[in-house]
Amino acid sequence: MLDKMSMSLLGLVALLLSAPSLAVGGPPTQSACSVTATSSSCLAANGGRAYLSLQNISDAVIYCSTDGQAASTSHGYYIAASGAVAWWDIEPTVPKTQINCMYDGGSTKTLIVTEQTQ
Repeated sequence: MLDKMSMSLLGLVALLLSAPSLAVGGPPTQSACSVTATSSSCLAANGGRAYLSLQNISDAVIYCSTDGQAASTSHGYYIAASGAVAWWDIEPTVPKTQINCMYDGGSTKTLIVTEQTQ
């Protein structure tokens, strides 16, 4: 039977192994996107994109479309409030199209966008 310290170490190793890794390429760039109730661009299309993460640091759900179309509550990824992250780091699944986001509310929310190119 493993003691508590061994279990903690095993948990930490499992967490580190499951964390997203940045793809090989240029340095990652990070920006804050202001998200409103109207779908708008948070990131332009980029054919060289090798890594993408979208982190919702707001207190409301944000929806992001990765196919270049307008985001809505019925079209796009649901990114939960308070730090939830959606990321892509394995080719060919990394979206290369424009990333559009919105949320279902009245004020402005913030999404942290991290991108790395090949």
